[in-house]
Amino acid sequence: MTLRSTPARRAPALGLLMAAALLTLGSPRAFAQDTATITTRFGTLQVDDTSNELQYRGRPFMPPIAGDGRLSALRTFQAADRDIVLVQDLAGTACPAQFTFVTLRREGVTRTPTFGSCSDSAQIRTGSNGTITVTMPGFAGPSESSAEHRRAASRRHVFVLAADGTLTENGKPVPLPR
Repeated sequence: MTLRSTPARRAPALGLLMAAALLTLGSPRAFAQDTATITTRFGTLQVDDTSNELQYRGRPFMPPIAGDGRLSALRTFQAADRDIVLVQDLAGTACPAQFTFVTLRREGVTRTPTFGSCSDSAQIRTGSNGTITVTMPGFAGPSESSAEHRRAASRRHVFVLAADGTLTENGKPVPLPR
């Protein structure tokens, strides 16, 4: 099975007047959250500006896919019977990035657990067997020692989304949150 990567699509950006109004209101959270719409062959995903949650056809996921920072589609993949969207949550310095795969089919939508090492540096590749692999270094936050930064940078986290929808980290299943 071959996966094809397509660029993420976004709704038009806020106009200059709206940006100026938001700056004037002094609401950094409101300004940071633009509306993102991801169109797929099986429906639309959209980030709700108010809750900062990803929705499918206007309904939130359970458990929610909520951003600590800004949710966006990093990449969209197409297979014969499904579209897969890699969603990224860009947050602050303690944990800059987390990821979730959303798989859309004619029958409905599923999601993986949130995953990542907190690093915002990721290599993404597809396999001929329908897998998607996200490889990233470990991460140590700003309050960690230099030694811990070096140790974290030497670690590799390999996340694999199998064709059947299961997600593993370094070969071990990633459980859904309770």
